[in-house]
Amino acid sequence: PLPRTLVRRIAAECGTLHQIAIDLPRTAPGVAPFACPRVRALQERVLYIWALLHPASGYVQGLNELLTPIVLVLLSEHVPVFAAARDGTGADAVVVQEADVARLAD
Repeated sequence: PLPRTLVRRIAAECGTLHQIAIDLPRTAPGVAPFACPRVRALQERVLYIWALLHPASGYVQGLNELLTPIVLVLLSEHVPVFAAARDGTGADAVVVQEADVARLAD
């Protein structure tokens, strides 16, 4: 059997991932780039790592909203559709190309 401390840690981390999964679809729902699966995965990783590195607070509801402008600004340097979203020039009508975001992940 697994040690109790490990079981508790796994349960806590699953709870963290579950809460992040609930909050991410609420993140900038009207901004097309944030519907991209790779962007969601990026946000999920950042929020999960934040929670691990800050055990005193962990993940709390609303951290996803704090991450949103950071992602928007950082990715707008590399992906044109994010620049359009940042500038308010019609990103809602643009679909993020997986290749653009994949290029950043490499």
